[in-house]
Amino acid sequence: MDQYNLLTRLQHGFRSRFSFETQLFATIQDLFSLRAKGAHVDIAVLDFSKAFGEVPNKQLMPILRM
Repeated sequence: MDQYNLLTRLQHGFRSRFSFETQLFATIQDLFSLRAKGAHVDIAVLDFSKAFGEVPNKQLMPILRM
């Protein structure tokens, strides 16, 4: 994906030279920039890190085969 530039600069997960820290820095930078402009900012944070580990594979596989 990186080789063919298929990901945006906003995608930090699962990429070399990108990390949680680079995502956090970019987010904070964006927040300060918007605040300086007087913009209203809402943030929603979703954590899917364990979502796929909780899916029962025996129930999922027949659905994926459809």
